[in-house]
Amino acid sequence: MERLVKMHCQPLWRARLCLLLYPLLLISFENFNGGVFEYILMVSYCSVWQDWLTKYGYLPPPDPSTGQLQAWTAVTQAVKKMQRFAGLDDTGVLDEETVQLMQTPRCSLPDDDDQTIQTSALHSDDMQNQRMKRAVSTWTRRNINWRLRSYPASSKLSREMIRSLVYYALRVWADPTLLEFHEVVGADLQIDFLHGPHGDGYPFDGAGGSVGHAFFPSDPDRAGGVHLDAEEEWAFRQPATEGTDLFTVLVHELGHALGLTHSSARQSVMRPYYQGPLGDPLHCSLGHHDLQLITALYGNLSILFDAVAKIRGEIFFFKGQNMWRVSRGGLVSVRAVPVQRLWSALPSSLPPLRAVMERHTDHAIIFISGQFPSTITSQTHAENSKTKIHYRYLTVKITPSYKSVPKQLE
Repeated sequence: MERLVKMHCQPLWRARLCLLLYPLLLISFENFNGGVFEYILMVSYCSVWQDWLTKYGYLPPPDPSTGQLQAWTAVTQAVKKMQRFAGLDDTGVLDEETVQLMQTPRCSLPDDDDQTIQTSALHSDDMQNQRMKRAVSTWTRRNINWRLRSYPASSKLSREMIRSLVYYALRVWADPTLLEFHEVVGADLQIDFLHGPHGDGYPFDGAGGSVGHAFFPSDPDRAGGVHLDAEEEWAFRQPATEGTDLFTVLVHELGHALGLTHSSARQSVMRPYYQGPLGDPLHCSLGHHDLQLITALYGNLSILFDAVAKIRGEIFFFKGQNMWRVSRGGLVSVRAVPVQRLWSALPSSLPPLRAVMERHTDHAIIFISGQFPSTITSQTHAENSKTKIHYRYLTVKITPSYKSVPKQLE
């Protein structure tokens, strides 16, 4: 009985012993040297880890007619597969690092290798095709509605705070794409805080464990459903040890609701394991990996424009002869204005711009249109300055001046 208590109090030893004794359990109780209660306890612990591997897609469900445990080789291969996806050494052994990760709070959805967009695919020549082929689904519209339908009964976060975090989590996905989100009553994305079993096959288990899940746009009955565990200790702007950051989980689950699966990339917000707070929602943006994934599905905002440039701390969007200007206070004007309004020295028949940039050495603004670069120098924008603008339009083609540029410049 003393050994039984010690095993019960030490989860890592339970895992190690479980893996070591698993073959004996599959053979017979006769080869086990402990007592009957210890044997039953070891079987139950093995069953727990097997259930975890099955729940998250690494093992098939056991045969319901026999209910017996999986074969030893199948369990070992499942552990290896889990370790590879998590970026661990694929030893097939439930070592301390593996067990700790398995005990980390995470998303309820399984880690499906067949549907997950692997990091390696993002570096191949046909990266776009790989991403599109493996994508689960997308919304056909770019204007998507959302609604926060229920709240946790007891939470340190106010309802207004929770609603604001949903808004900012959606903005993380909207900012680099063509997506727009609107809060309405009859919504595409339905966000709920729920308890325990709630009828969708992904029961919650209280604080820790499974923190949330969401359903892909292709799901015929549950598309856009976002479920969060109401019993989780939700937090915001708190140390990682003081609860689960709601904003971080919302960004992850809304990624599922938009069509993204789990990612094996360690820095991805779509990694299934909770990795601590993402940071300030006001300044949160997607990393390179996630940016590629979401723009592959919904397009990149910049593709609508001929050129996008940051000039004197402001963002300029150019399309044809017109432009839009965004300052720290937001969009300066909803209506497009002619490019010549700020840079009157540019020719009125300027072809569509290929690129615009501010040269940091002297703050000259360089416009590239067709095969001819143009340079404008001034201390401030034309509309705000009494300083004369100096304009230089080069009539020499780029090709002779820049030998590395191909002659047939597209």
